[in-house]
Amino acid sequence: MDALAQVKAALDAGLILAEDYEHAKAAFLRAQQIRSGFEAGLLTPDDADFVKRAFISSLDTLRTNHAIVAIATPPIAAAPAPAAAAPAAPAASAPPTVRQDPPPCATIESEAAKVRMQEKANAPPSVAVEPKALPPPAKSPTPSRARPTLKKAASKPSSFGTSVSGIGVSEECAESFSLMKTRSAHRFITFKIDQADGKVVLDEKGEADASYESFTSALPVGDCRFAVYDYQYTNADNCIFDKIVFVMWSPDGSPMKNKMIYASSKDFFRQHLDGISVEMQVTDHDEITLQELHDKVASSITRN
Repeated sequence: MDALAQVKAALDAGLILAEDYEHAKAAFLRAQQIRSGFEAGLLTPDDADFVKRAFISSLDTLRTNHAIVAIATPPIAAAPAPAAAAPAAPAASAPPTVRQDPPPCATIESEAAKVRMQEKANAPPSVAVEPKALPPPAKSPTPSRARPTLKKAASKPSSFGTSVSGIGVSEECAESFSLMKTRSAHRFITFKIDQADGKVVLDEKGEADASYESFTSALPVGDCRFAVYDYQYTNADNCIFDKIVFVMWSPDGSPMKNKMIYASSKDFFRQHLDGISVEMQVTDHDEITLQELHDKVASSITRN
């Protein structure tokens, strides 16, 4: 009522036109209808909110040459229980001319219906989502007792694996080398690759008192060999050192295929000879003289 009285005062002061006053009065009556319908329980809070928003958005701001007067709508307060609305008191000034409007209930319901239809038209189409079927629960595995595995007695292998070239090592090679290292049973041992059997096998063995010439003569001119020699080195203090020297014998006159097989199997074969101190790779008998062997052992002891 205060807002309508302010608008009437603006009309009396000549700030607005009569048609502006009529428009403000109609807006005020519409707001009273909405409030009365809500308090009488004819509108739910959601419907009243829809009608209120639609009504506020339709209101225009009254413009004159002197000022702009905005019509404020009274707030809608939620009542705990529906009660009859008290009749509004007429303005103190001249009685307003009331227009013949449709019944409040019909107007309010039509406004709410229009708002619902407009919001449904603007709302995006709803897509029905089919619920996904849940997968069946996984069956928990039935605990089973692990059967103990019976270990079979490991049979003694005839070889110790193979090299990259597919060459293995016979057992007698490692056994003869062990006797040479622990008991000094042999002065030298030569080994050859049996390509038919695919293994490194024993070639020749020298007794503990065999000469150095017998060792060098056991190295053929036209083929490759692996060899080990047990050399006794005496230093300046008359200290004696037993050094086992590994020899890779690859003469120039041997076939190229044999050179490649021996070269690719050397490191693998040497892994089976634990205790090697010095290694020599020679291609001619002049490179494996006793002096050459002595200097090689002496340099290894000096480095150590």
